Parts: sequence; C-alpha cells; structure tokens
Amino acid sequence: TVASFAALTLVAAFGLPRLDTDPSLLSYFARGGDLREGLEAIDDAGGSSPLSLVATDGEGLGFDQPAAAERLAAAQAALEADPAVGTTLSLAVVLEEARRVPLASFLPLPQLLNLLSGPAYQNVARGFVTDDRKDALFLLRMRESTERGSRLAEVDRLRNTLRANGLEPRLVGGLYALQGQLSALVARSLLLGLGALILLFLGIAAVVARELRTAAAMVLCLLALPILILGTLGWLERPLDVIASPSANVALALGIDSMIHLVVRRRRLRAEGLGVGESWTAARHQMALPIAGAALVIGAGFGIFGLSSFPPTRNFGLAVVVGTLAAAALALFVLPRLAGGGEDRESAPDS
Repeated sequence: TVASFAALTLVAAFGLPRLDTDPSLLSYFARGGDLREGLEAIDDAGGSSPLSLVATDGEGLGFDQPAAAERLAAAQAALEADPAVGTTLSLAVVLEEARRVPLASFLPLPQLLNLLSGPAYQNVARGFVTDDRKDALFLLRMRESTERGSRLAEVDRLRNTLRANGLEPRLVGGLYALQGQLSALVARSLLLGLGALILLFLGIAAVVARELRTAAAMVLCLLALPILILGTLGWLERPLDVIASPSANVALALGIDSMIHLVVRRRRLRAEGLGVGESWTAARHQMALPIAGAALVIGAGFGIFGLSSFPPTRNFGLAVVVGTLAAAALALFVLPRLAGGGEDRESAPDS
C-alpha cells in the first residue's frame, strides 16, 4: 500500500511542471460553445486580449521630431511582427495614414500633429500622444491561442522590443497584464498558503502524536496530498486558475482532520494497553467509516461542480474530489503503515 501511494505520488510529481497557472482566456469557456467559438474567431482575426504600453523616446525627444517618429515607426513594425501580438495601433499608424493624403507630406511633423490633434480630425492624435509629445501609446490585442510563456514574461519581452528600437517603456496596462499579475498572485498565494498550513501542521502533529515517527508520518502524508492533487491537474492539462486553486486547501483540511482523529483514537487505545500494531489496526477499523463517510460527503458535495458548464468550476470540483479521496486513503492506509501499524511488538503506552 505504501509503495503504491509512493509510486502514485512520484508520478504525480512529474505532472507539476505541466501545471498551467497562467491559463489562456479561451480556457474559461467550454469547447464548442458559442462564446468559445466567437472568441476564437476574434483571436484569430487579430487578438482578443487588450494590452496598453506607454513609452517615451530613448533620447528624450518629443514625438513631433522626425528622429523620434522614426524610432516610433520601427517599434510599431517590431510589435506587429511579434507572433503573440495580433493587432497594434499607435501614433505611427495615424501618421502613416495621414501621409497618404498628398498635401500632408509637405507639412512639417509638428504642424501635422497639431492638425491631427484638432477638432477637424476629431482629435485622433490626442488618443495616442500626450500634448507635450513626450509619451506615446501603443494599443495591442494579444493572441490567446498561440503557444506562449507566462503573460508577465510576454509583457517583459515586449518592453525589451521597445527598448531595442530606441524607446523607453514607462507604463503597462490592460486586461492582458492584469491577468498575468492575477496568475502570479494565485501561484504565490497557493505556495505561501500551503507552506503556512504545512508548517502549522508540524506543530499540531507533534502535539497530537507525541511520537517522532507518528508525527513524521503525518507530515509525509500531508506533503503527498497537494502533490497528488496538483500533479493530477497537470497530467490532465487542467489549468489552475483563481477558481480552482482553493481545492488543495479544502482537501488538506479534510486530510488534517482525518489524521488527527485517527491518531488521537490510536493514542487512547495504546493507553488501554494495546500494542503498537494492534492499536493502529483497531483505530483504523473504528475510524474507517467516519473518515470515509466524511470524504464521500464532501467529495459528493463539491463534485456537483463537475456538472457545471463553466470549465474552471469543473476543474475545482474535480480537484476537490481527487483531494478528498486521496486524503481519506492516506489517513486510513498509508499513515498507519508509516507510523508502525504493521508491527506487532509491545511497548509502553504513550504518556
């Protein structure tokens, strides 16, 4: 039994690098649905997730100067060529369109910008450059269907693209960047939350078990639980988003509760004079129904989310079901073995 769970945990651990903590916007909608198909069509046509970049000229010039305008046009072309970018709009596009009018080519750049910033052209240039001509805005629509790294890594790469073309990025905004920050916060909070819970459980295990071997067995079982949950999601290619991430905490809570009740019951049986192996066997038999029943009730309750038409909610339900079943199995079958439940030797009762 212990070897089987150890093998399962090892296999699940290899699924952790496959876990997607920064899922595509498309993953929030079911395949074949109207919303998913419409979003995919928009994404293919020119990107679906907005991103805004504000940049200044690297040499401190205003964008009403020809040299700065040339660098702006070079950055525009580089962003358009990026495979993660669907559509890019900036002052460079406005100027290029304006110069298609024959007389516009005879106007100095400052005068042309003043004209495009006036009511005659509905202040179009003012949407892409500040009145002092120092800050220029790039409006991007990012593709969600292409292979990519994390959103924050993509944003950093686009910043470097601007720098490589003589501009200095100042501000970043838009849904794409916010999703990247949210994903990073989810991953960080998951690690911190699980870490804090496990550290807290170290103290609880020491107080409850009063034996080094039993306390160590409890901690090992608890460590295996998030690996089994998150690794399973990784192998199934289910994203871990802000909705699905609390599933590990739900399962850990059940695992802690089950192990505490089992260990406390075993201590009482030892105090009554039962041996090491006998006390674990009796405790497991007495607590099997309550622990399994709690796991089934909680798993069935959260399993209803698996019937949802919203993919993140389905993933949450799946993760809780996997976690609750694994928590019960670890408490009933693995913990007693690791703590010496297979031994028949006699020793003094716990104090």
